[in-house]
Amino acid sequence: MDCALAAIPGASCTKLIILVLALHFCDVTWGSSLVGPGAVGSFQGGGGGRRFGGFVQVNDPPVGFFVGGSTIREMNGLYSRVHHAPAGTSHEYSLAYSQEYTGWTMAMVKAPEDVQASTGRKTEWMFIDTSKMDRFRHDGDQLIPGAGERWSHVHRTKNAEPDPSAGTAVAAAEEDDIEELPWQVIGVGGEQMMENLKAHFRFYKHEVQMAIGGSNLPPMPEGGVGLETAPPADFTLPAPVLAASEGEDAGQDVCSESGSDIASAEAALESARTSGNHWAQATLHLHIAVCERKSRRFQEATSAVKAALGIFPRYAAALEERGKLLLDELRYSAAIKAFETALHVDRTRPSIAMWLVRAHTLERRAKSSGQEEKPADR
Repeated sequence: MDCALAAIPGASCTKLIILVLALHFCDVTWGSSLVGPGAVGSFQGGGGGRRFGGFVQVNDPPVGFFVGGSTIREMNGLYSRVHHAPAGTSHEYSLAYSQEYTGWTMAMVKAPEDVQASTGRKTEWMFIDTSKMDRFRHDGDQLIPGAGERWSHVHRTKNAEPDPSAGTAVAAAEEDDIEELPWQVIGVGGEQMMENLKAHFRFYKHEVQMAIGGSNLPPMPEGGVGLETAPPADFTLPAPVLAASEGEDAGQDVCSESGSDIASAEAALESARTSGNHWAQATLHLHIAVCERKSRRFQEATSAVKAALGIFPRYAAALEERGKLLLDELRYSAAIKAFETALHVDRTRPSIAMWLVRAHTLERRAKSSGQEEKPADR
């Protein structure tokens, strides 16, 4: 395996593999190359490391990392391994990676003694900004750090006013913004893959990374009956939607199967309206929109997805579906805005970032060829 991946908690590796491969929809074959976060128990590598989530074991340090999802735009990007300790810091480095565009550093360093005592680990991962300030940390002794809230803001007294009661341990701060954390951390283990990423990163950096980082995104949608982004955990899917989900897993054409077809969904929708179950209505509208789009009935699909978003305007899956519909209609600029809105609503959905990359790619191809290009079938 050539590469290692740590990403949004709860996200599947399959979706994040798609995100990486979609950087430019190039025709280069990178092969099977992603493994789970923390796949090695010790940063020294070697055999016997623990496995994570059933993925293969990593024994060598990555040659680089892709970091995304932070609202600190300068921290996002591609980090290459360097073999010299960054100047201007007092850390003892085990591994170091540099973001060549912004100068940020991602490194595994020796942890302070009190941190070692509290975590049981001799090292920690650190993001260091261009002012040589430690900004975020993650437990070390593993080659592939996690993502999201497995990182935390650094608050230490070694570069501030003395506070004997605090020592140098990491402390919480009420003003910390979790959106500043790195929500995507993807380790690159192969030199060839790293070169491929570098070759295509210019496009990604300028066109897409700003959106993933939370910059210049459309405003949050308002209105409806609620601002939830997904049904509650205890919500029971309407029978047609549940049947569709199970049918998709079995490889069925769920839009033509009795029980999950449009007619079944519309019948269930009437019942949901009568009972006032808003999430049942929204999920049924979304299912109808998907089926209408797949049947190329774009006007009907548009009406259905608008109905879902009319109830819950921040329904992330419906926002994503709206973007797919606009892509099918060859309306690339509108699709980009739809996916950016979805990304603003829920940046923990890696599939949205993948579709955003795809929309940018199709728009650029259409402009360069002088004609619109039909999106590939899904």
